[in-house]
Amino acid sequence: MFRPLAAELAPGFEVVGVEYPGHGARFGEAPSTDLVVLAAEIASLLATTPVARFAFYGHSNGALLAFEVARQLHEAGREVPEVLVLGAKRSPTLAPRRPVHRLPDDTFLEVIRGYGGTPAEVFASPELIRLCLPILRADFALGETYRLGACVRLPIDAALLAGTADHLAPEGEVAAWAPLFSCPPSLERVDGGHFFAITHASATAAAIRRACLTLAL
Repeated sequence: MFRPLAAELAPGFEVVGVEYPGHGARFGEAPSTDLVVLAAEIASLLATTPVARFAFYGHSNGALLAFEVARQLHEAGREVPEVLVLGAKRSPTLAPRRPVHRLPDDTFLEVIRGYGGTPAEVFASPELIRLCLPILRADFALGETYRLGACVRLPIDAALLAGTADHLAPEGEVAAWAPLFSCPPSLERVDGGHFFAITHASATAAAIRRACLTLAL
């Protein structure tokens, strides 16, 4: 899904993606529903694969995951990313919205269809729906069940990206991440809706590159 974005970033950046359990090559694994546990697994992996300088980009629920991994690394006294770029996600400091991951199948699928991020062929195939439904529910559960614990402001440079037509994470709700950082994060608007990192990969890559070069890397 994010391969075009990775390709846009490739000149000058070594891009390493995170594949969730139940997705892609990890399809046979049970999907994760606990973002804190998933973050701990990633933080533990990073501890065994040291990198000289690195940054995180997280999109939508990936922004929550990137933040939580960085928080756990900081609290453990480990190396943290020099820059944290968070896109298309309302701040976890805001009151949670009505969860959808436990809705009845028909209602849940209708909500997913309205978001526009799931390929049309999934909805056209009962077999694909059967296979994808648990994974989609788990993906939503990751974000909807996450709650901030006691957290000092992270001493990490951060940049926030908001889609100009993103009704799921409007600019004001993205900007509300600011209190979670010791230095005020920058905020940049990117053309597109909630999936701007896919539909506008070049512009998103340029925004990430600017954030990294301006802030630290």
